[in-house]
Parts: sequence; C-alpha cells; structure tokens
Amino acid sequence: MVTYGRMGKLNRKIEDKQDPFYTPQLAAARAIRFLGALIILILFLRLILAYIGVGKINIFASFIYIASNILAEPFYKLTNYHIKYGASNFEVITLVSIIVYTVIFWIIVRYIERN
Repeated sequence: MVTYGRMGKLNRKIEDKQDPFYTPQLAAARAIRFLGALIILILFLRLILAYIGVGKINIFASFIYIASNILAEPFYKLTNYHIKYGASNFEVITLVSIIVYTVIFWIIVRYIERN
C-alpha cells in the first residue's frame, strides 16, 4: 500500500508484500552488496595508507591495518610478501585482493538476483 504523507512525500508500508523491492532475494543481495562494499573500502583504505607511508602508531591506521590484514593475508602468502609499516610502498597484492573480492561479491549478487 502506498500512501502520501505531509508535503506529498511517498510513504511505503513494509507489510506491502506485492512491492517487488521487498523480496527476500533482493534484501539478501543488498546485504551482500553492503558487506562487499565495506570489505573493499577497508582494503582500499589500506592501499592508500600504505602508499602514503602511515605507520601503525596512529589508532585509525592501526585499526585499518589489523582489519584488512585478515582479508589480504591469503594473498600475501601466495607471493611470500612481507609487510612494511611506515614505509611508503604500493601494495600490488592488496590491489589484487580488491579485484578478487569485487569479482567474488559480484558473482554472488548476480546469482542471488537471478534466482
């Protein structure tokens, strides 16, 4: 059911089951998209912080390095890469992990949306 409130704004009721925007598949796809965007954002922030040479002394940088290390560590072990904190370096492996996670989440979302 769609109603118009004050100022002519459109109000949608959640209990409206015939609205295609409230299907469980699309809700799951949105949640997975959000999770994928969050992971890619953390990895991208790691890439930027490593490029400008921010060390682990900063609390924000330390949090980003710890959170992204969990996500990027499998790719580091593939190439025997050693992390250098505080030195300006371009982490190609982090860029590869961003690309791989993007493709993985894209495939999952496309599969959910088609079924």
